[in-house]
Amino acid sequence: MAKKIRFPLKINGADVRTIEELRENFDLEGVLGYFANGKLVIWLRDRYYNGEADAIENLSSADEKLSKKICSILKVEYSEEASDIDIESVKRRNEKIALLKQLDESEQLIAKVDAVAFNQDDLLDILDTGTEKMIYLCQGDFEVPLTIKNITYVGTDNPSVLLRAYDNVDFSSLNLKFVDIYYGWDTSSVSSADNLYQAENLFNLGKYDESIKMLEKLVQTDNPRACWLLRVILYFVKNESDRAYNLGKKSADLGYIIACDSYAEISLRTLERLSEKGDAIATNTIGCVYSRKGEGKKIQYFKKAIEQGYFLSEFNLGDCYYKGDEVEKDLTLAAKWYEKAAERGHKFAQNSIGNCYYYGNGVEENNEKAVYWYKKAAESDIADACESLARCYEKGYGVKQDYQKSFEWRRKGAELGAIWSIANLGWHYDHGNGVDQNYQTALKWYKKASELGNATAQRNMAIFYYYGYGVDVDYHEAAKWYLKAAEGGNMDAQESIAYCYQLGNGVEQNYQKAIEWRRKGADNGNNTCISNLGWHYQYGKGVTQDYGKAFEYYKKASDNGDDWAKNKLGEFYENGYGVTADIQEAIKWYKEAAKLGNEDAKASLERLGESL
Repeated sequence: MAKKIRFPLKINGADVRTIEELRENFDLEGVLGYFANGKLVIWLRDRYYNGEADAIENLSSADEKLSKKICSILKVEYSEEASDIDIESVKRRNEKIALLKQLDESEQLIAKVDAVAFNQDDLLDILDTGTEKMIYLCQGDFEVPLTIKNITYVGTDNPSVLLRAYDNVDFSSLNLKFVDIYYGWDTSSVSSADNLYQAENLFNLGKYDESIKMLEKLVQTDNPRACWLLRVILYFVKNESDRAYNLGKKSADLGYIIACDSYAEISLRTLERLSEKGDAIATNTIGCVYSRKGEGKKIQYFKKAIEQGYFLSEFNLGDCYYKGDEVEKDLTLAAKWYEKAAERGHKFAQNSIGNCYYYGNGVEENNEKAVYWYKKAAESDIADACESLARCYEKGYGVKQDYQKSFEWRRKGAELGAIWSIANLGWHYDHGNGVDQNYQTALKWYKKASELGNATAQRNMAIFYYYGYGVDVDYHEAAKWYLKAAEGGNMDAQESIAYCYQLGNGVEQNYQKAIEWRRKGADNGNNTCISNLGWHYQYGKGVTQDYGKAFEYYKKASDNGDDWAKNKLGEFYENGYGVTADIQEAIKWYKEAAKLGNEDAKASLERLGESL
């Protein structure tokens, strides 16, 4: 038979093994705890104190004289001061200790069990004592009242915490600190007299300047939600990105869950609780969390946030419809939501709806409306909108053609980092459009865009070196930039680098590499590449000579309008290369090529005594 293990009671830090030791170290609250969890009776029976065990076992925790009776049974002096000890509180304390042990919490936290709350009742009981200045919130759902000052709240195991705001609360005066907690700001109890309520109402009405005035004052009181709302206006509507960033950081440093930039640390439960109370910003944030995690559900939250009045969700929903993200792609709905957000001042939405009108995506193409929205977005420093507006002025789309204004908007776009604007400033100087022609300045802008990876600028760099525009002719440098542009997908550069390999200009002559790049260019739709693949097969350059394949490539390029390929078809029919000789068919193709200005075709017609 195994030896029975008799556990001691832990009383006042001492291991108690006998009833005498129990009396010597007696602590009523500790003994009540052992009574509540049944261990007192077990301890007594293990030591054959059966009389005491029976008496204790017959007691009821609801007995008002419970403490006095336990003292009597154990033969210790009872103090009337001990009557204040609540058995239910003792029982709850033991439960919390057990829960902390299950969570594998440190002994240090277990020693602070009286300051640990697992639920709202625990929190209120701790606050009622008025003795704890550091309270540990563990796991549960909490509403922290802002009427009690000078408390530090520490989060353990991801609690969900709301701060229950009251009218015109001065958060900075409360001296509340939050450690490992991102909380929600619950405004469901405030009235219309609350300044934040009024500022937010102006925000929702799109009266941003009035809202800003009120929010600026609230920011001085460290109101975290006010910091975030002001950040939204400054970032999405106004042109103050740096200050917006600082306000967002301040809001996050204060512990506001909406401002947390690490979605891994966000408690969705906290956001859900706020959403259920009508908090549109929280609802939108839930959608953003699901979007970042790729777990679906974002559409329903963006729609709910729109119903609750949040304009950022209009843009977010528009983006989902535009990209077909978790919904069937629908450009009409995308344009609808983009325009709604744009009308409420959302600068990114203004650029997006501008694109919709420019390209006819979801709306009828309308360059005037495109220009209207591009200009609003560009004035808010959206770099891409600056380039789009510049393009409209360059082409005369929706506005009178004006190279000077095109140049000015591109200069602003370049300052904001728009790579296409940087590249196209080179185009302005290259061709003297809106500025005096200056190849050196053009090259400077082309180089800057090239170094940022713009393939068109890289090709233009190559052209300058190949033909000596503003620099000495340098085939090696030209080939270097043609190759970079070709590798970047520029189909014209793919033909150009192929030509370099064909002639051995700047690279070692290599017909196979020329063919390789022309195939890539052909796949990308470059008609010259298609036509020149015919040349390779006609003359057997890098491939086995094959008039049949040459004819196929020339015919394909000809169908796409290439005059050189049409002339080649005339040559093939005249000489019977890969086809039956047919002088009338040859004349037909020579005439088509000649109409497109091909001089070789004109000479052939003259040689054959034919005219256009």
